[in-house]
Amino acid sequence: MKQLLGILLFFSLTSAFGQDNALLKLEAKRAWEKGFYQSMRFPREALRSKTGGYVSLALKFDSTGAIDSYRLDQEDKAFFNKEVLKGFEAAQKNWNPIIVDDKDLNQEYLLVFSFEMLSEEKESNKNRAIRYVQKNKPEKAFKIVNRLVQDYPFDQEFLRFRSQIHRQLGQEQEATADLLKAQNLESSIISSLSFKVFGVTSTRQISGKTF
Repeated sequence: MKQLLGILLFFSLTSAFGQDNALLKLEAKRAWEKGFYQSMRFPREALRSKTGGYVSLALKFDSTGAIDSYRLDQEDKAFFNKEVLKGFEAAQKNWNPIIVDDKDLNQEYLLVFSFEMLSEEKESNKNRAIRYVQKNKPEKAFKIVNRLVQDYPFDQEFLRFRSQIHRQLGQEQEATADLLKAQNLESSIISSLSFKVFGVTSTRQISGKTF
């Protein structure tokens, strides 16, 4: 009986520790991401030209979880790159190694920034593709989703959607490739920060929280 109680206590303490650690990790990540929000804005040049874009940084960590180096992985227009690098320098002081304490530190991880001009077109196109799939017209759905994958390269949802369409078309190899790409992308992205504007209104969405 004592042995059983000891086992139950062990698992209870382990579960509580895991929950506390996950909460600490989430709070540390929020604090780091908030540093970007506080220092970054949608570039004026992009507002004037009504353009959006994606930039990603590839980060390397030392054995302690500290940021060892970084580089531009996917570049965009100069004003987007400049804003991202400015934000990264400002937010570095908020970095906490606990954010990556469960990750393999021998590989690079991506920090993704999206600058998006909001419109109804993205959602409209996705819904059109869904309707084509429901009507068993995968060829038409594929054309739409393929463009969405190109326009939103870090959105795993569209890769998974395209994988489903490939499978509907009987293209198993392509379906598997898209699914693996989505899974690899998801595991390699340490954080995604989204800066959105609609007209003169701007929002910054960081890890699912909109400011």
